[in-house]
Amino acid sequence: MGAYDVKRIGHRGAGVLAPENTLAAIAKAAELGADMVEIDVRLSADGVPVLAHDPDAVLDGRGHVPISNLTAAELRQTGATPETAVPALRDALDRCAQLGLGPYIEIKERAAVEPLLAELVPRDLARHSVLGSFDAASVALAARLAPGIPTAILFGAFDRDPVALARSCGARYVHPCWERHPAPHTLLTAEWLAAVRDAGLGVVCWHEERPEVLAALLRIGVSGICTDRLDLLGEVARRVAAEEE
Repeated sequence: MGAYDVKRIGHRGAGVLAPENTLAAIAKAAELGADMVEIDVRLSADGVPVLAHDPDAVLDGRGHVPISNLTAAELRQTGATPETAVPALRDALDRCAQLGLGPYIEIKERAAVEPLLAELVPRDLARHSVLGSFDAASVALAARLAPGIPTAILFGAFDRDPVALARSCGARYVHPCWERHPAPHTLLTAEWLAAVRDAGLGVVCWHEERPEVLAALLRIGVSGICTDRLDLLGEVARRVAAEEE
């Protein structure tokens, strides 16, 4: 696997380069060469899947208000423009389809699984998507209800058995979230990778913005790298690809 075979995944769209989890962030990710965009999904007060990482939204004059207390229509008024407001998942999926991006959907609450699948499954985009969560029960539910859509189990512990964890919930990808480790690539030992790959699993890492770590992950050949800095990942990938020639 070469540097250009690794999927480039924009964290929360294009995390630090546009307002996260918005249509603007999705468009920015496409502009920067992303293959996929990681988006977080919760439910609004009226049961609509919407994009939001945090449980609260910030409203003028009202401060922090729980997403679960706001309708999808109210959430569309949270930004200066529709491009920077909290969008419904359906609008984000439409934008992904228009821009040729695969959605890497992080399920933030188990109750969102069935409503989000109702939006995603009928679309051709579903076969280019991944559903992930830190909650193994959410991953297992998604895998059972939509077996054709790949799933990923996210975890932060350095000592978890990735194969056992994936098998416990039917995940096809293991997703170590080791961004706080000074050198997370050193944890992806040959033995660790062999066990994961022998089990037929892919590896996605996030969210990484250190050039030396990005380069190491590209050389290892993980399945995907989720990052706030797609621009930097592109630069590093070009350098690593040149080294491989």
